[in-house]
Amino acid sequence: MNFNRPRFALATLSILATLSIPVLTCSVASIADADEPPTLVSTSKSPVIPEQVTFNAHIRPIMSNTCFACHGPDAEENPSGYRIDSFAAATSVLPSDDEAVGIKPGDPMHSEAFLRIIDEGNGEQMPPAEFRHRLTDYDKALFRRWIEQGAKYEQHWSYAPIVRPAVPAVNTFADKVHNPIDALF
Repeated sequence: MNFNRPRFALATLSILATLSIPVLTCSVASIADADEPPTLVSTSKSPVIPEQVTFNAHIRPIMSNTCFACHGPDAEENPSGYRIDSFAAATSVLPSDDEAVGIKPGDPMHSEAFLRIIDEGNGEQMPPAEFRHRLTDYDKALFRRWIEQGAKYEQHWSYAPIVRPAVPAVNTFADKVHNPIDALF
């Protein structure tokens, strides 16, 4: 198949715009400034905050991109000594302050980690301004809701035991079902 590249690219962009798929653009000013890395800006609307925010679906991806680089399990890369990769570590008192708690489940405004995320904490802003990623207002709202809902950590899906799903009941074409996999189609 022979594609006319400019026409194909235009058609692809038209489809993306029609479907309202988020498109990331790069600021020309940030490219011209050699001291600053390019800043990615989303041109789409922020989605609605889900009623139930879960660690694996919403928070772990954000932490993986921003927090774990400095506050993960690697002690050599963690100058502060504060870890955020487990519930016990994240909800403990900060090594740098005997009174501040990193994450206080149910209370984001008394969670030092959250206060630093929204740049109102006693220490520096998190992630730091020179870090490669920024948290969006949507990310911050997810963190707030997750902490309000108890800041429950979940086991990574790859470590969870495999659970066999129940075979659905089949009324139509029941005579065609010869083994459990047939019931799924």
